[in-house]
Amino acid sequence: MTSKRSDINGKAVHFETNTKSSVCFFLGGDSVTLIGNVEFVEDRELQEAVWKETDRKFFKKGIDDPKFRLIRFHTIEATFWIEGKFRTCKYK
Repeated sequence: MTSKRSDINGKAVHFETNTKSSVCFFLGGDSVTLIGNVEFVEDRELQEAVWKETDRKFFKKGIDDPKFRLIRFHTIEATFWIEGKFRTCKYK
């Protein structure tokens, strides 16, 4: 979930024109980096399943708030560095 608060520098605005994205997880000396693409989720049922009332502090109108954007990440490549061993996997 992200916000379309900034029309200039916001993630949602960026993803409207460039869907490339990455996520990195790091714990101790180990890491996993995922590279992929994002898409905006417009499915109301899925938005409701993810929505939590505590999100209302950011999105006053709930799911109907025009700043609310739900995104889905699709991994195309993962790089692992676990216990000193390196591996990259590509996904379709």
